[in-house]
Amino acid sequence: MTREEPVRAAGGVVTRVRAGRREVLVLHKGTPSEWRLPKGRIEPGEKPEQAALREVAEETGLACEVVAELGETEHPFPDRQTGRMLWKRTTFYLMREAEGPTGERDGVFDVVTWLPAEEAAERLTFETERGVVRRALKAVARAD
Repeated sequence: MTREEPVRAAGGVVTRVRAGRREVLVLHKGTPSEWRLPKGRIEPGEKPEQAALREVAEETGLACEVVAELGETEHPFPDRQTGRMLWKRTTFYLMREAEGPTGERDGVFDVVTWLPAEEAAERLTFETERGVVRRALKAVARAD
């Protein structure tokens, strides 16, 4: 597999505290069965932070605000149209709910739920996203 310019994406780790426990918002997709963080491609002319906020709102139905940047992940993935392996570089942000539910979701995911932070970090399907959640939890622990 040759390295080309990566597909750029952005997403968020949305956290909150309820009943004294830190929770993380996670998404489930049924086919194939995957637990994920909200994220998606950066559109032309968009900055990563704008794309992350848009994608989180579209996939979760929540309007959020960025607290801090969490860094990037990079991984190969199969292009659905060509079958070629491409690289994706995703910039993640630590976020919190800003205005509550927007009432609209794009329907890509069948479950949008809050999980206790450690459970969320373990349930996510991909190690790259588990690592991002662990970074987010360290960042909020320093801020608390």
